[in-house]
Amino acid sequence: MSLRLMLLGALGPLLALVLYFSGQEILRLSDNAETLERVARIAAETEALSDLIHEVQKERGYSAGFTSSRGRNFAADLAHQREATDALLARFSDRIPETEMAAAEPMAAAHKELAALAETRAQIDRFALTVPQLAGYYTRLVDLLLSAGGQMRDIARSPATGALMEAHEEIGFAKEAAGLARAMGATGLGTENFPPQIHRRFMELTARENAYLSRAAKVLQDAKMIEDLHASPAAKALAPMVETIGSLPYGGARGALTAPDWFAASTAWIDALRALETRLSGETAALALSTADTARRVLLITGALTLLAALTLTGFAIGVAEFVTRRLGRLSLVMMEFVEGRFEAWVPYIHSRGEIGRMAQSIYRFKQLSRAAIEKRAEDEAQLNARHQQVVDLVTEGLNGLARADLTLRFDEPLAEEYDAIRNDFNTATSRLREVMRAVSGTVGEIEQRSRGMRSSAADLADRTTTQVATISNTAETVSGLTSTLAETNGALKDVKDLADEAKGRADRSGEVVRKAVAAMDRIAESSGRIAQITAVIEDISFQTNLLALNAGVEAARAGEFGKGFAVVAMEVQGLASRSADAALEIKELIEESAREVSGGVSLVGETGEALQAILEQILRVDEVLSNISAAAEAQSRELQGVNNAMIQLRDLTSQNTEVADASRDASTELAEGAQRLSALVSEFDLGGAERAPASVGRAA
Repeated sequence: MSLRLMLLGALGPLLALVLYFSGQEILRLSDNAETLERVARIAAETEALSDLIHEVQKERGYSAGFTSSRGRNFAADLAHQREATDALLARFSDRIPETEMAAAEPMAAAHKELAALAETRAQIDRFALTVPQLAGYYTRLVDLLLSAGGQMRDIARSPATGALMEAHEEIGFAKEAAGLARAMGATGLGTENFPPQIHRRFMELTARENAYLSRAAKVLQDAKMIEDLHASPAAKALAPMVETIGSLPYGGARGALTAPDWFAASTAWIDALRALETRLSGETAALALSTADTARRVLLITGALTLLAALTLTGFAIGVAEFVTRRLGRLSLVMMEFVEGRFEAWVPYIHSRGEIGRMAQSIYRFKQLSRAAIEKRAEDEAQLNARHQQVVDLVTEGLNGLARADLTLRFDEPLAEEYDAIRNDFNTATSRLREVMRAVSGTVGEIEQRSRGMRSSAADLADRTTTQVATISNTAETVSGLTSTLAETNGALKDVKDLADEAKGRADRSGEVVRKAVAAMDRIAESSGRIAQITAVIEDISFQTNLLALNAGVEAARAGEFGKGFAVVAMEVQGLASRSADAALEIKELIEESAREVSGGVSLVGETGEALQAILEQILRVDEVLSNISAAAEAQSRELQGVNNAMIQLRDLTSQNTEVADASRDASTELAEGAQRLSALVSEFDLGGAERAPASVGRAA
């Protein structure tokens, strides 16, 4: 790699780091701008969803009032509202293209519900649906649309618009609760008596609406929002109506309040909530677009600054690289001249400062030292050649002797001082090698004898190890079978324990049922007592009526001819009073008999509870015993599994020992054969019986 590339590579990571972080910031700003633009689009589509939800809520309210009054109320209003809903549906899908794709599942379900709208309206016109049924249809449709809007808000939620979008969602839930309350109020007021279940649902929806509004104000951190809503004319007109409907079950009078009046007031209130919802959507879209424009401007500025910094840094890196490489290139050319032996070249930059100047001075010093070294080398080469030739002759003759397996060769004529160590080392090596070969020759015989004994022992060991492997394998198979059997037993114990636990649970539930039955019997007895009190009141009324009839008869007798008709009426009243007293007496007797039967039933249920409690205690003891047995079986299974693992490991180790024994037998055989071959090889060397005469550098002894 060239120095220019190395310098650029050294500055490259800095440039790459700047580009990386700048790119990350640019990507973040771009994603933020795209997200905010998408938030603005989704806010517009959410507003379209809210428009349809608002119209569907109004149609639900009119339909509920129309059905509960059997067509007396809201007939014309319902027809106009359906036209408004159809007009909005005609262009609904074109206004929410992104919602159709991103929230495909709830929108598909919503379109399925809208496909059934015509049939539902026809059933409402025929009074074929009850108020809960039609309200359920419209509420499902509204919930699906709200779910689609919630999914889109979750997709496009950003820190800048998060609070506004969450508050918009809470206002939508509050408006849905208000719409359901409007339908419940119109339904209840459309009947002669406000049904209790409708009233409870109405109060629950009103409380839910207030809770949603409070959460919206908390999210926006705007406590004044609730005060402004309650101060609006729609809220002031609706509040007394809500209080009137809330007091109906507690003796309150309906007064002049009618279903149309209530529907008009609640619709005005829902319109106020809708206006607040629309305002929040507009603020969300405006804030998102404003923040997106700011992000785009920051993105352009950041990109321009990043490009300028990258160009500046790149130019600086190229300039530095060129400045350094040009000077080093000239010095490299001078060094190449010196390497080729031409020392006449001039060394540049000797008087420069810094590393380049010091490098040039070093090259100039190298030039001077190289000239002196070349001259001295020529003088030393002649002396070295003569000494080297002596060494070469000694080594050549010694190697020829070793090639002939002659270990008796020795050189006594000294060489030059710096090379005489080679002669001494050669003489020492041949003497040592001669002694070693004599020792090896004696040891080879011993090895050959002992290898024969090792071969016999290894064969016996291999046979015994093979027998041991077979025995351990049989034992391991037996232990493994025992482990499997114990595991099956442990599984059966667990199944029995599970059955006991299930029986315990059923006994617990039976005890609970018995307790509920006793409580029900107590309530029946209490109700019988109250009926007896009512019967006593009826008897008293019959007695008083009888007295009044007698008095009326006496007065009719006094009136003479004019009181005959009144006397007949008095006799009929007296007969009715007598029959009422007889009926009350029969009811009293029946209630007393029922009380006795209930008392007997309570006793029987109590005895049943005690018996079930005893059964439960027995089941608990059985469960405890089974738990102890299962725990012991598991412990035995684990211990036996450990034994099985140990046997398997022992079998594996024994198999390895068998392999080792076979290998030892083979090795001993090979060792004996090798000792024989080694003995034959050693016999080829000339070890000499006594010391021979030394050799000179030119003659070997």
